[in-house]
Amino acid sequence: MRRNLAIAAVIAVSIAFAIGCVEIDSVRAKNAEASPIYA
Repeated sequence: MRRNLAIAAVIAVSIAFAIGCVEIDSVRAKNAEASPIYA
């Protein structure tokens, strides 16, 4: 039971990390379009 909980926590963290990276990338792309300094 505890092992399943740990696996679920690892999966949740990795999904959240992947979503966060995608959001950061899209924000970075918008900043690059808005001003060339961030590129």
